[in-house]
Amino acid sequence: MTELFLSYSREDRSAAEAFARELGKLGIEVWWDHQLLGGEDYRGRILEVIEKARVSIVLWSRKSVKSQFVTGEASAANGRGALMPVNLDGAEPPIDFRVLHTVDLSAWIPGDQLPQDLLDGLSKRLDRTITYGETTRQAGIVGRTAHRITRAWYADFEAIIFYLIAQSFACVLQMTTLVYLINDGLLSDGNPEGPGFGIYFFAIAIGIVMAPLVMKPILENRRVVYAAALYAVGALQ
Repeated sequence: MTELFLSYSREDRSAAEAFARELGKLGIEVWWDHQLLGGEDYRGRILEVIEKARVSIVLWSRKSVKSQFVTGEASAANGRGALMPVNLDGAEPPIDFRVLHTVDLSAWIPGDQLPQDLLDGLSKRLDRTITYGETTRQAGIVGRTAHRITRAWYADFEAIIFYLIAQSFACVLQMTTLVYLINDGLLSDGNPEGPGFGIYFFAIAIGIVMAPLVMKPILENRRVVYAAALYAVGALQ
C-alpha cells in the first residue's frame, strides 16, 4: 500500500520533487505523478492511489490554489479524512480547506529538515515515529539566499511581463487617441499653434484609468511596494 500521495501544481514541480526526496530520507513511501506510465489513465490512476494512500499531502501555493486538478485531488483525500495540507508560499488555501490546520513551509528550502509539526502529523497518520534522529540540518546561507531571491523573482516574473505588455499597449492607445484628437483640433483650446491644457488633463485621466488595470497582476501577488512604484512611474509618464 502506498503510504503517502503528493498533490501539487506543475509550476511547483521542483519544490514537490525536493519535498518528496526529503520524505524519502525519512523512510516514507511517496507516490506522485512522475510515476505514471506512458498511456496510463492518469485520472483513474491518481484516484486509485488517493483512495489507498494512508495520508495525502497537498502543496498549496499561489499556483496550486487556482488548479482544479489539485483542488479535486485535495477534496478526494479530505473526503476520506486522509488530507494533510502544506503551504509553500503563504497563499490562502481554497475556502473549503481553510478550517484545516496547514503546515507552513514558506521558510523551508531544499536542504532543510522538515518542520516538527509535519513530522508529528505524519507519525500520527502512519502509526510510527517519523524522526530524523540527528542534529538539526539546514541549508547554507548561500543556498538559502539564492533560493529566496529566485522564488521572489519567479513570483513576480509573470506579473512584471504582463505589466510591461499592458503598459505598452496602453501607451499606444493613449498616443493614438491623443494624435487623433489633436489633428481634429478637439484639444487645442482654441490655440492654433498647438495643444492647450486639455491635452494634459486628458493624458492624466487616461493614466489614472489604465494604471490600476495594468497593476492588477502585481497587486494579486501582494507586491504593494512594487505596485506603488510602478503606479508613480506610470503617472509621471
